Amino acid sequence: MADRAIDVSSKLLQKNRDNRLVARMAMRALFTVGPLIAKVFKSFSFAPDVSMLKVRYHENMINKPHVSQPTPVAEFQVGVRAQDGTVYPVAATTTATTDEKLAISSFTPMRLHDLFIGLAHFHILIFTSSPTASTLTHTSTHFVNQWRTRYTNTSTLQDGYADKNLFKFHFLTTSTSISTDDDAIQELFKKPIGEGKIFLDEGGKIHKKYGVELGRGSEGGIVVLRPDSHIGYRVNGFQQQAWKDVDQYFSSFLASQHE
Repeated sequence: MADRAIDVSSKLLQKNRDNRLVARMAMRALFTVGPLIAKVFKSFSFAPDVSMLKVRYHENMINKPHVSQPTPVAEFQVGVRAQDGTVYPVAATTTATTDEKLAISSFTPMRLHDLFIGLAHFHILIFTSSPTASTLTHTSTHFVNQWRTRYTNTSTLQDGYADKNLFKFHFLTTSTSISTDDDAIQELFKKPIGEGKIFLDEGGKIHKKYGVELGRGSEGGIVVLRPDSHIGYRVNGFQQQAWKDVDQYFSSFLASQHE
């Protein structure tokens, strides 16, 4: 029995060594031909389709265009994947420079997609060029709190995140002329990610990626991202009526826990 055990152990050890040798050879081959394969795939027009980054979902109960506003061009319409980019979270310790503008260089950049953590969350992006305490707090917080009370995340999946709020919201502004002396604004700077935190969109790059107009007279907009990070709904403006439109969108397919 002892000889048998030793024999079996020796064979298993040799097999493991052989497997590791094959694995090392395969890894070397991958590093050798990998870059060539990447170049070939990049040259094919179907590469975006293989990567699933260009998937576009048709209009349905969760992908709804606005009933009265003009339909944007295809790359900004509902059903497309959320674009990524660099944003700058405004810190609570921010101080104004001599020209009363925020210094972007003092912020730590992060990816927009890094905001979309966890499972089963709707992320609401509010685009505004001239944020004030009233526009950033009263209406948005009122509606988001209503939705959090009305609709709950009943998923039992353990995704590693303790926060099970169904709705997260983020403010994206192109303006560096935010009054840092305003106590209400300072409170907004302290907000955690997903709770109405303000992010600077330098040069309006994220605005452009989502088809939100820039410049004087721009009314901003609200873009709702589905839990799989595709655009489910969008509306121009971020005032009371725009939020009511988003409210109708959610109520059209989410079941209230009070019903």
